[in-house]
Amino acid sequence: MRTPLLGVVIAAMVAAGCAGDTDGKPATFTAADAKRLSGIAPTSPDWDWPTKPSSTGVNDPDDEVPETADDPLTAELYDKIRDLEELGGASSKWTDEHKLANLSISAMGTASDAQAATNAYREFLHAWGDDFGGVTKDEDVEGLGDDAWVIWIVGNGNQVSYDWHRGNLVVSAHMHCYGICPSDVDGAMREWAEEIDAELRSDD
Repeated sequence: MRTPLLGVVIAAMVAAGCAGDTDGKPATFTAADAKRLSGIAPTSPDWDWPTKPSSTGVNDPDDEVPETADDPLTAELYDKIRDLEELGGASSKWTDEHKLANLSISAMGTASDAQAATNAYREFLHAWGDDFGGVTKDEDVEGLGDDAWVIWIVGNGNQVSYDWHRGNLVVSAHMHCYGICPSDVDGAMREWAEEIDAELRSDD
């Protein structure tokens, strides 16, 4: 099993709150839903984005999480997600000379697995951000499904990620501006996150 949550980490490197336990709740979203929803393109009134992704990827849920990794932070994340069930996932990346956006979505076996994946990734990304350049914000947010949080990372520009889960679907949305940036990168990122979650709610 391999989780597309790692796709956000890879994109960032190249460019460089608790809900109740819902284990046993039937899976609402499928691998096909994850693939379709991962194509929701970033938009912002004052910030132009490519209309088509520069790259896409689909995860094979039969692939196993590696037993180890050269990076200790990644190895720790692998240990935390190894036993989680993933039905399938996908990711898309949009990029130009100034910025990139990455959307990674996984359909997990249960909402409990989705919650565990979201929490594991939060711990990983904060630690990675501290090593990469520095975390200036890591806090819970409202209005984006369950266990939603935002993190700001500095280093080679401004990076903002919003992560949450809705039912058994895990969402990780990331923007990195390393060129000419708008005055409110977080506002642009939050607007996109809300558009993504609106699509999730319409399917839930």
